[in-house]
Amino acid sequence: MGKKASSLMAYFINTGTTAVPVWSKLGKGVTSLPLEYGAQVTTETYIDDENAITSVDSYQVSAGIDISLFDNTTAPAHAYLEGLRKGRAIGAEAETEILEVDLSTTSPYTAQKNSAVVALGTFTVEGGKPQVLSVTVYYNGAPTDGTVTIASGVPTFTATSVSAITLTSVPVSAATAIARTSSITLTFNNQIKTENVSLVTAAGVLVACTKSWNATGKILTLTPTAGTMAASTVHIILVAGVTDIYGQAFATTSIAFTTAA
Repeated sequence: MGKKASSLMAYFINTGTTAVPVWSKLGKGVTSLPLEYGAQVTTETYIDDENAITSVDSYQVSAGIDISLFDNTTAPAHAYLEGLRKGRAIGAEAETEILEVDLSTTSPYTAQKNSAVVALGTFTVEGGKPQVLSVTVYYNGAPTDGTVTIASGVPTFTATSVSAITLTSVPVSAATAIARTSSITLTFNNQIKTENVSLVTAAGVLVACTKSWNATGKILTLTPTAGTMAASTVHIILVAGVTDIYGQAFATTSIAFTTAA
C-alpha cells in the first residue's frame, strides 16, 4: 500500500471575485499547509450516569501558513496576499475562497470549495533570507463539493448537483388512530444543519419532546417527554427553521395526525 504524496493535494486561493473567480495556486514558498479542524465539542454528565458524554457540535477549520514570497509573475497568489498585507484588509476585503483538489483521483478531480477569510500574522524581513508572510486562513461555513478539471495549470470548478430538501414523516399527514406512545420520525434527504421543529395540539398546547438525530444528521426523532400523547387528540408537527448543510431552507410545513382513544 503506497503512501499518498503531499503533492497530490493542491490548494488554490481565489484572487478574483466570487462571480468571476481567478484561482491562484498556493504552492511555491509553502513547505507545509496544516489544516486544523478545530472540533467544537460539548461534554455533559447526566444525573443517571457516572460517565461523561461528549458530542461534536461543529468545526472551526483553519490553516496557518508561512510563505516565502516569490515575485508576482511566478506566484500570483503571493501578490494577492501582499495586497491584503499592504492594505491591512478587514471585513469583506479579507474574504476569499479556497479550492482544495485531490489529485490522487482521476480527472475531473474530486474537489471542495470553501468560503474563507485571511487573517494577517507576521511579515518577516531577515538578512540573507527571503521575505516571509505568515497568515491564517479561516474556513467559513460548509464546503461545496464538486469536481475540477485543470487546463494549462488553471482549475475549473463544477459544483456537485444538490437536491432540494425533501421530507418523509411518520406518522403521515392526516393519519388517524396513532398510538399515544409513538415517537415521531422525520426523515430528510439531506443532512440538516438547523431546525426548530415542535409538536403542538390543535388547541396550540406545546407537547414537550426530546429530540435526537441519527448519525447521518438526516433523521430526527421526537419522543414525548411524558411518554404518551393525549388520547383522541389532533396533534400538529410544526416543521420550521430547517436548513441543510448546503444552505438550503425547507419551507415551513405542518403535519397533522390524530391519536388513538
